[in-house]
Amino acid sequence: MPAPKPRATPGREDDALVRVLEASIEILKTENEILRRRLAAAETWAAQAVITRRLDQPVAEARRPWSRRLVG
Repeated sequence: MPAPKPRATPGREDDALVRVLEASIEILKTENEILRRRLAAAETWAAQAVITRRLDQPVAEARRPWSRRLVG
């Protein structure tokens, strides 16, 4: 009868898997934070663009010839 093959200890394999999963979670948390910051920056940029456009409208209106201001 052949000798039984040595089995890996389930505890060690489980510990390694847990460490890999914990590392993956930390990476995802970091990536999530980066994406949140990018989103906040994009929202700020968009809001500034809207404000700038609103502030520029009277200037653009004043630059149009009076005949076009009457039409629309």
